[in-house]
Amino acid sequence: MCTEDTCEPSSGTEDGCVFTDIIGTTACCLADKACENLEPACCEERGGTAVGGGTVLCKGDSDGDGSDDLCELFNVPSVSEWGLLVISLLLVAGLAFKFGRRRQKAAA
Repeated sequence: MCTEDTCEPSSGTEDGCVFTDIIGTTACCLADKACENLEPACCEERGGTAVGGGTVLCKGDSDGDGSDDLCELFNVPSVSEWGLLVISLLLVAGLAFKFGRRRQKAAA
């Protein structure tokens, strides 16, 4: 079960915030580039990527671009299945062209 930190002025604490225990949690970079400190299983359940194996927590958004600074470090661009297919076909076509010309030169 996933839990979140909450802040409610009526909670009776000094600043109104109640925080979940961070033991066993790690930074979780979500699809919208937000970061939450979650247990790895909870991170996976939400479709995020756990970072740091329980030793790293979210850093916050110091540059104001809407993305946690930690998640910016681990933001690796990816290619869809269709993109991989197109790249593979271009590679095969290029190799066929190169080796086809080589055979024509050897035959001449």
